[in-house]
Amino acid sequence: MSNITESNVVVSTEISSNVENTLPQVCLPGNGTTLTDTAEAMATVYRNESNPEKRLYNRGGVVCCIDKDRNGTLMLTVLPAKRACSEFEQVAILGKQKKTKGGESVNAFEPDVCSTDTASKVLIARSFLDILPRINLVTSVPVILEGENNQCRIINSYDEASGIFPTGIPVENIPLADAVQLLREAIADFNFQTEGDKSRALAALLTPALVAGGVLDARAPVMMLEADKSQSGKGFFTKILGAIYNEIPVTVTQRSGGTGSLDENFDAALCSGRQLIVLDNLRGKMNSPQIEAFLTSDLYPARMPYAPQMAVEAKRYFIMATSNNFELTTDMANRSNIIRILKQRMGYQFLSFAEGDILAHIKANQPKYLGAIFAVIREWVSQGKPRQASAHHDFRDWCRATDWIIQNICHSTPLMEGHQDAKMMTMYPEANWVKSLFSIANGLEELNKPLTAHQLAEYCELGELELPGSQGLSLSDLDEKGQSQVCSQIGRRFSSLFRKLGNEGEINLGSFSLQRKSQKLTYASGKMENATVYLFNAFA
Repeated sequence: MSNITESNVVVSTEISSNVENTLPQVCLPGNGTTLTDTAEAMATVYRNESNPEKRLYNRGGVVCCIDKDRNGTLMLTVLPAKRACSEFEQVAILGKQKKTKGGESVNAFEPDVCSTDTASKVLIARSFLDILPRINLVTSVPVILEGENNQCRIINSYDEASGIFPTGIPVENIPLADAVQLLREAIADFNFQTEGDKSRALAALLTPALVAGGVLDARAPVMMLEADKSQSGKGFFTKILGAIYNEIPVTVTQRSGGTGSLDENFDAALCSGRQLIVLDNLRGKMNSPQIEAFLTSDLYPARMPYAPQMAVEAKRYFIMATSNNFELTTDMANRSNIIRILKQRMGYQFLSFAEGDILAHIKANQPKYLGAIFAVIREWVSQGKPRQASAHHDFRDWCRATDWIIQNICHSTPLMEGHQDAKMMTMYPEANWVKSLFSIANGLEELNKPLTAHQLAEYCELGELELPGSQGLSLSDLDEKGQSQVCSQIGRRFSSLFRKLGNEGEINLGSFSLQRKSQKLTYASGKMENATVYLFNAFA
């Protein structure tokens, strides 16, 4: 046993020695070598490294290395000085010039260890950063870029011109008609509230490929996936999209603030260099000036704890958000592409494949589905990247381009159909409740008829809606004082919505309007009084 051990030690030493002999020598500062000399030599070694996964990269003025997460997915990590000491040794033999007894340097190299202090100075040296290759994004799939003469090119390895590090297997070439059918198949199991929501879902599938390589040089809005009930499929949609791009999207969760807040976790996700990010299960009011700023910035200053701030090229990222019940600020609503998903009816037969459900099928055929997306993009580029003449969204370039693609290549409903209504419901929580009342009044053919607060309370009972101020009791279980309290709360809720929309008499809620006025009413008892009434009207 001892002989085997000794033999193993000798072999290991020989291998190590052979590897070291192939590595270049880099002199550390001192004995006539300046810090700039060391920084330039070390950066040159990394630039010449044949394995792109072993290189260091300059990302927005910060040195990053390539790591893998627990799923084996490549990601960017800010390189700290302590780790750099050993990382430098993987690509170079470090040492110093020898000194003679008289103190003068001689032309001899003596191996040495890089100190943390030296490493920290090298990492921030301009001469080091300027030589390192630059990087913006790491993906698990090939990336499509625009070439010459209305053609596209696809990259599957590090591309310094774009700063993208793609990996993964090549996509399949899919005929255009088949490509459109595949994309429709990918979302066929979702019960979208309107055809416009389905079109916006198709645009969501296309957008990561459009913006990653700059084929569409425009900022993309955040894709807001809103569900009416739990288990409607909003999270499943993010998995479908992730599977097409061979990614598990980086998940960001919402907290109230401080360490681990939404903003802090969002910055950490950006620093990973992964393109797909999900703001998961948002609750209450989403008010993040930081994320709103990211959605309109060319370069966004992201920072992780105990790491230097880096400038992130924001337009290459794709952000999704999921929620059953959230409220958006006006700024965030204007920066969103809202996709409303309803829970499928009981007994619905979901698509089935040899691999299982649609998600399993896409994972097993990922190059085909991404090939379908590339086919649609190629067609758009080949036609000269036409756009719709107008945009009904604040992100005009994205909207005009994707709307043209959706209507003319995918042959679907206009992109922004019903979107204004969706925005209204996310900005004003009361609007969802009022919309449900409108649906009941419409079903009872009570449109354009004056309705009192008490009648609206009865509608709440009929439609199993929240009954404001009832403390969980039904209208019939409340005494006269309790019913009066409910009517008062209904009036306050309407007043709040009228006030927010800046009109005391009539408000437009997308597909319908609500009018409020005072009217003299005569009751069965013969009593007459002025009361506030409400009238719902549908738009043709």
